[in-house]
Amino acid sequence: VVLIYPTIQLNQIPDIGSPFANTELLNEVQWIDNRDNALMIYDAIQLTSEPDEYPMSVHDWASVPNQCKQWLNENQVALAMLEAAAEKPGAMPCLPKEHDFSNMLHVTHHRSLSRLVRLEISRLDAEEGADQSRRWMRVALRHSRHCGMAGAQLDRLVGKAFHASIVETMIAWAANPNVDAKLLRQALDEVRNDFEMTPSPSVTLMISYYLNVNSFDPWAPSLEQPCLL
Repeated sequence: VVLIYPTIQLNQIPDIGSPFANTELLNEVQWIDNRDNALMIYDAIQLTSEPDEYPMSVHDWASVPNQCKQWLNENQVALAMLEAAAEKPGAMPCLPKEHDFSNMLHVTHHRSLSRLVRLEISRLDAEEGADQSRRWMRVALRHSRHCGMAGAQLDRLVGKAFHASIVETMIAWAANPNVDAKLLRQALDEVRNDFEMTPSPSVTLMISYYLNVNSFDPWAPSLEQPCLL
């Protein structure tokens, strides 16, 4: 059955333009130099094939499957790149008004990076001590902040999911009797400082607006033509 809808007339509705054009919010998100852009490194990381089965929890290193331990051992170069990327102050694929679907995060890639770091935290906690594992918890937290820093709502949700995973690791780490008050205070100070990387909801909303406009407008049907289903 073919349904012909009447032509939709929007002639009388004025074009208000972009709600974010020439606003302080748009101007406050400035392009960062590639040398300070964590995404340049994250995107360049190459990983070996991830194990088919990844455990729900990796807190207990002794119970981590051997194939996961082997995967971690194979990706030492990736870990070094991850640590370097996490130190960068920002992460953005483009300016907000240039966003479209091609600039969204590669979720599978970043999920593997998040898993790799959590495996390294578990190994260090078991073999080298709480101070070394704390350093990599910070890498994981900053990676989660980078994922949602200059992206749309879905990118922010991806970062939130990685953040939730590392919070579980942090709670288990803090319960370790080898973590003294000084180390705990240091970790808490780092978390507070790094959480400031989280963008305001207004920035995420603005980027989501431009992403949808730039992604869908080129294929939008003419409003002067009937819609055939």
